[in-house]
Amino acid sequence: MNIMRKPFLLLTIFFIVIANGGSIMAKPDNTVKIEVNTEEEQFSLRFSVDLTIKFQDKELYNNKTYLSYHIYDTNDNELLWEGERFPFNINSIGLAQQSIELDLETIAASNDSKNLKVEFDLINESEEYWYSTNSDVQFQTDTILVDQSYFKRFIGTFKNSFLNSPIIFSLNLIGFITLLITFHKLRKSQLFYY
Repeated sequence: MNIMRKPFLLLTIFFIVIANGGSIMAKPDNTVKIEVNTEEEQFSLRFSVDLTIKFQDKELYNNKTYLSYHIYDTNDNELLWEGERFPFNINSIGLAQQSIELDLETIAASNDSKNLKVEFDLINESEEYWYSTNSDVQFQTDTILVDQSYFKRFIGTFKNSFLNSPIIFSLNLIGFITLLITFHKLRKSQLFYY
């Protein structure tokens, strides 16, 4: 009796696959990926983002495809679904490099939120779908976390200034230490005593 169940189960699965057009999952060549090339943790509500958009199948792209984003709070509650849309073009191998400026101050103020998550997405306006919600596309994206706590902003400012221009940061640090030593030596000298 158990032997009869296996072929019946396999036949049922086979017919379900055929009835669904032969595709239960998206094809591997239908992968679209958005990679964040800048820091994935931001401490300001205004920042620049450098992105790489990769299409395995260039047919998924058309001139009505736009880069956009969704914003969530730390509990994954949607704050904004349709962010600003940015046009882009892909090259002959399906890659696009995009730099965008994001300003999240209005969204953060209206939702009284200090921490946000930004997820990038693509929208195909000619066929009217978001890539992240289309089951025929394997969509992957990086997320940016925006943390507005004072301590994180303080640490982030030092980190970003050091990473963006280490020579200027080092010169400023040397100048600050020299100034402290000079004030300390002046204070110990007899110059300020009556």
